[in-house]
Amino acid sequence: MQVINEISIAAVPDDPSAFAAVQTTLTDSPERRRETSVQAGQPAERDIIRGEQAAEFVELLPRTQAGR
Repeated sequence: MQVINEISIAAVPDDPSAFAAVQTTLTDSPERRRETSVQAGQPAERDIIRGEQAAEFVELLPRTQAGR
């Protein structure tokens, strides 16, 4: 198991014992589990917002070019 910061932890790839240690750690600490969940959702939320902004940009771009 690798501790990334006070909230995030990771299992070494292809190491069942490390994976089990991460699961045990999260099971034993509901607060850490909640914080990890919140952190995990933040990048996804940012990506959704970026996707929405990109769609708006693509929609507006032709309008800005029409006057040229």
